[in-house]
Amino acid sequence: MNKVYETLFYPFETGQIDQPQESQSVLFMNAALCSGLDLIKSTGLTLQQYFKPYASLLQEQGYSVSSDIPDKEGLNYILIATPKNKVETQYFLAKGLKMLRDQGMLIMAASNDAGGNRLAGFLGELGIEDLGQESKHKARVVWAKKSSAIDNNKLNEWIETGMPQDVLEKRFHSVPGIFGWNKIDKGSEILVHNLPGDMTGNGADFGCGYGYLSDHLLQHNPSIESLSCIDADFRSVEACRKNMDRQEHQAKKRYFWEDLTKPVLGLQDLDWIVMNPPFHEGKGSDISIGQSFIKTASLSLKPGGTLWMVANAGLAYERMLESDFGMCSKKFEGQGFKVYAAVK
Repeated sequence: MNKVYETLFYPFETGQIDQPQESQSVLFMNAALCSGLDLIKSTGLTLQQYFKPYASLLQEQGYSVSSDIPDKEGLNYILIATPKNKVETQYFLAKGLKMLRDQGMLIMAASNDAGGNRLAGFLGELGIEDLGQESKHKARVVWAKKSSAIDNNKLNEWIETGMPQDVLEKRFHSVPGIFGWNKIDKGSEILVHNLPGDMTGNGADFGCGYGYLSDHLLQHNPSIESLSCIDADFRSVEACRKNMDRQEHQAKKRYFWEDLTKPVLGLQDLDWIVMNPPFHEGKGSDISIGQSFIKTASLSLKPGGTLWMVANAGLAYERMLESDFGMCSKKFEGQGFKVYAAVK
């Protein structure tokens, strides 16, 4: 597990912060399975995680997980494994402080290369100067008690900036923190220019994001009967749902918060799939994610069904596409991308 989570619990391990009592309320935002969970067990523990693979690991160990940030008040502890995105981090921090009781404890951590050194500055902007901090595992943990000196105007500003909003001249609804939240991804843009305009039957958008590909499909293919939109980020699924609700297309629309590196129950016998799979988790490239998407696509398509896929030109998916599908052809190469059509 990411070392940030070990760093987050370091003040508990060293006795610099008292561990929560059984009766005290604790919210762990962006939670993940880690050894530190044993230090905050209480009857009032709430875990929040947008990312399905992390949420699933927690659920497999018997934890209840909220897919979105819950609305609570008067909490004793807030823990945040902060994301890399600055706006998203400020949103998490502001939401957490809103829910924290006066003199309640806030603990947050980030890796040094993902904004760890700016966490104390964020608290300072909010008027919180009395804080503790430690550096461990190339990450930083910062903690402080909520005080009456907090700048509520700044708090509300950060919440407003980080909330779901309309983007791209109000063409789409999106939210800071999801992939490419306020832009059109170049790979997806290339893919739509290479898709046929006569797609029919039942299909899916793997890794739908806020719904750019899904929106294009329904706008240009009137004979589509159903469209399944799937993403591992809960916020993406909800943004896509809202964008598809704006569509007048009569296709049946389904939404799945699922990890596409594994088979998805209820996705079988599809006529086609479109996808622009992620190729990294954290900083490093990881071709295995796209390979797992391809495997799930092959299991989800019916014989004769087609996978339309765009990928970074430097990632070698050809061998797997050829082994998992009866026929694979490259439809486009340029601008750093390749587009494939693979028939099962």
